[in-house]
Amino acid sequence: MSEVSDTLAREPGSSVEATEGRAARTASAVVRCDGCGAELDGLRAGHVAIFDAQTRYFCGFSTCRRTFLGLEPELSASVGRASRSPSVPPSLLAPVASADEVVRRTAPLPDAPRFALDELIEPVATSLEQREDASPVDTPTPDMGGLLLGLTLVAGLLAMALEMAAPSSLVHVARLLLVGVAVATIAGHAATARGRRLAVDGSFVRDEAAPHWSLAVVAPVLGFLVAVAARLSTGGAFAERALFLASTIVVADAIVASVASLAARPTERRRAWLLQRLGGGASDVSPPGREVVLRSDALVPADVEVVEGDAVVASWVSGASTMRRRAGDVVAAGLRIVSGELRGRVLRAGTERALLRSFFEAARRPEVDAEVVRGARRLAVRFSPLFAVLAAGSAYAFRAQPIEVVMVAVAVHAALSSAALVVVPGLTVARGTLEALDRGILYGTAAAWDRAGRATAAVFCARGTLLRGEPELVEIELFGGAGAQPRSAAANGVLALAASALASESTPTAFALRRAARERGLAADLVRNTRSHEGRGVTGVGATGEAVVVGTRELMVERRVSVAAAEGAMAKLEAAGRTVLLVARSGRLFGVCALQDGLRPGARAAVQHLLDARIEPVLMSPDTAATCEAIGRALDIDHLRAEVREDERGAAVQRLRDVGARVVVLGHAKEDDAALRTADVAVVLGGVGRATEDPAARLDEVATVTDDVRDAALAVALAQRWRARASTAFLMVAIPAGFGSLVVAGRLLPPEYAPIAQLLGAISGVWPLLRDGREV
Repeated sequence: MSEVSDTLAREPGSSVEATEGRAARTASAVVRCDGCGAELDGLRAGHVAIFDAQTRYFCGFSTCRRTFLGLEPELSASVGRASRSPSVPPSLLAPVASADEVVRRTAPLPDAPRFALDELIEPVATSLEQREDASPVDTPTPDMGGLLLGLTLVAGLLAMALEMAAPSSLVHVARLLLVGVAVATIAGHAATARGRRLAVDGSFVRDEAAPHWSLAVVAPVLGFLVAVAARLSTGGAFAERALFLASTIVVADAIVASVASLAARPTERRRAWLLQRLGGGASDVSPPGREVVLRSDALVPADVEVVEGDAVVASWVSGASTMRRRAGDVVAAGLRIVSGELRGRVLRAGTERALLRSFFEAARRPEVDAEVVRGARRLAVRFSPLFAVLAAGSAYAFRAQPIEVVMVAVAVHAALSSAALVVVPGLTVARGTLEALDRGILYGTAAAWDRAGRATAAVFCARGTLLRGEPELVEIELFGGAGAQPRSAAANGVLALAASALASESTPTAFALRRAARERGLAADLVRNTRSHEGRGVTGVGATGEAVVVGTRELMVERRVSVAAAEGAMAKLEAAGRTVLLVARSGRLFGVCALQDGLRPGARAAVQHLLDARIEPVLMSPDTAATCEAIGRALDIDHLRAEVREDERGAAVQRLRDVGARVVVLGHAKEDDAALRTADVAVVLGGVGRATEDPAARLDEVATVTDDVRDAALAVALAQRWRARASTAFLMVAIPAGFGSLVVAGRLLPPEYAPIAQLLGAISGVWPLLRDGREV
């Protein structure tokens, strides 16, 4: 790569730095295995991996590497997943970056129940997370409901088995009684085993995400009533078929309820663990406004604004990374103080705590109000009776007997009102949102989750997201206005004039120039009567009365200052990814200040998150096109929006939306407010538990605990992935049920095949949840 590689691509964990680290370490002939400590030839190690931005060498993948990760070594291919050990090598506890940055590290905090899911990509500098066995969490597991389901299944299967017995009145009555018992027990299960969730006081309340009780009761009851009516009215073959249909419905519903309960257990356990970990049941939470002191190893009980102190805080609930918090910052409830001490003021307590609101407000829970879940609920509760009537009309048109018409209607209703239609997509969405919450990602509403999952373009407001937002003065070019004084003196004059003109500005560029002037001991009162031109620069009057202009090309042209002599130098600087600031005095160009802003740690990984999710990254920056192109090359971003001033960002985002893109903007609450408000969905870095909220700020934004751009990009990628999974899960359940209903309505197969098709669809939809729900 060109000069850009040397200045822009030096983030921790990048391929350039990793390659240099690997080369440095393998220079010696002998290294030590990080798993067992044995001496190895660095070029012939059995396995090499990068953790904590350091190259690690192992004798083998399944032995020493697993030991290093805190896992039991694999003994053979037949051995399943090994249990995790609570020990961790002490070397992994050292931070990999300065304490002023978000530091990726491991921490000995309790582990959450997790799902066996494939990762998007490596999201941080280290993929190693210390996991300890979590203490069992008491969850609402109704044993009586399980017993009732077992009785339902046994009674239904016996009723179906008696189909093979010799037909007689006694057998028919026995089958009818068995079906009645099955219907009664499944109704009892629906009444006693409704979905529940933990409340803030530790009690259990009804879970809005649970399917309505009618989905488990109405179809079996209708099937039983049709069987009774067939026995009383027609008898014979129709009565036998009606009984078999009723038996099939209750057996299918019992199996669906059983497998759905199994699939829900990992999610319920994880939700309960997170709620406890976030302090959901704490009874000693201080009220808002009261001051609290937080010391090392303390769990933060409320959203706290730091008043005094300095501490390292676990930035994710699982404790896989840390961040530094000082006066003016906010620490969200549920995080742990790793080291240091803070004194702060409680902002929110109880159910208002930022990371806890999604547990108690239905509108903030995607598993309750996401589009795919609402669509599934409408189909199961509202539209299934309509489709049953249409199926009955179709059967009547084919000249079916009246009792057959009723049986077709009941069978179609049973197939399309399955609880699996609601449970499977709801559980899929819940797993995705809980995975995000564990990473410090909070979706403000279900609508925000939906919009993030449909995004096609992601706009980075460059300063403070992809770039550090802390530029440094790296070069000063002199031109005709500098006079005949020595070069160093002339360069100091350019810097002093620029720093003085920008004395009242609060931009990163102004801070950088003033810092550089202080370091050189230059005067700071050379310009007076300054006037700011939004996004373009500053004009003023010099000490001897001459006009002073400091800013962009546009401002220079407006003030009739020729910049032709500097075009070549500016083009070279901008091609290297540097920001140029022109300085003019008395209508003549005096010099050019070149500033360099490095990439933030994880900037390339954040872009990769979006590319893997098939979302187009867009770089929006006030810098020139040449500077943006250099940054874009370093980050693999093709879509660039250069020379966009802060007051123009909203209009630039709106233009993207006008051409059909569904736009998500990643930025900070104050600096990037115009762009965030205009986007389809806003992702606010470090926005969880903000101390002050603009009354006009969006309530449906997505926020992260840290200001790490990787977490912000991951918020969009996770919503994209889990929304697609939820839609697929719904189709896996709905298509077999719909196909079975069609063939039954067309009288191609008997009515009892519709519940069987519904059962097959439910199992196919639940199977991925059962497979991925195994704790690792």
